[in-house]
Amino acid sequence: MMIIFWLIFVAILFILLMVLLWRGRPPVEKKTYRTVKAGNVESAYAYPATIDKKNIIKNKKLVANGQLINPDNYEIFIVTGDSMSTNKIKDGDAVIVDRLFGNCKYEITGTPVLIFEIDLNKDDVRNSPVPPVEFKLRKFMTYVDCSVPFDDWFNPLAKDYPDLVDNKLFVKEKFDKCIDKYKIHNPDSEIVKLIMSSTLNTEKGKICYSFHPIKFLYGKVNYVIPAKELE
Repeated sequence: MMIIFWLIFVAILFILLMVLLWRGRPPVEKKTYRTVKAGNVESAYAYPATIDKKNIIKNKKLVANGQLINPDNYEIFIVTGDSMSTNKIKDGDAVIVDRLFGNCKYEITGTPVLIFEIDLNKDDVRNSPVPPVEFKLRKFMTYVDCSVPFDDWFNPLAKDYPDLVDNKLFVKEKFDKCIDKYKIHNPDSEIVKLIMSSTLNTEKGKICYSFHPIKFLYGKVNYVIPAKELE
């Protein structure tokens, strides 16, 4: 009986010690980050423009993907939505973005994930009851010269992306709609190039395609920090 008593006594002391240590922990430092929508822009009204998360910059240092990087060279956004999950970017993750300026916007190679400003004149989020998300994520596919006939740029691209063949009419419709809407709201601007991108429609489970004037290109995702590291 005495052994059982001491075991219970020690267990109680241990629990009390853990409670005291937990209550004595310094509060997690929070930071306000901007959000970026990974998914349908029309649903962006359901999300706040900013969100408070754990401050991942410590002593002016930032660790991402196991690398120590200079936070002054990047901007940090919190992802809302899962349309970039095929690129290992999920809801709640932090993306470390390299801001693009000038000619850098015309020199993208490969298939990086990009961040675009949401065109509030084109995308219907202006009447939202909460501050709208101002940015969206898309995966870069190619530049499109609008002075070139559709088939002349589409057919060579379809050789690299076979799934485009069955979506030709859909892509043509999206391409024409983007140009028409852009011209309405930017009558004095000449469209020289668009960026064609892809994103996963999580509801339908298929890849969708879209076009964006380069003026709305904001930056390129260089690093991703999982959501669990922001808790």
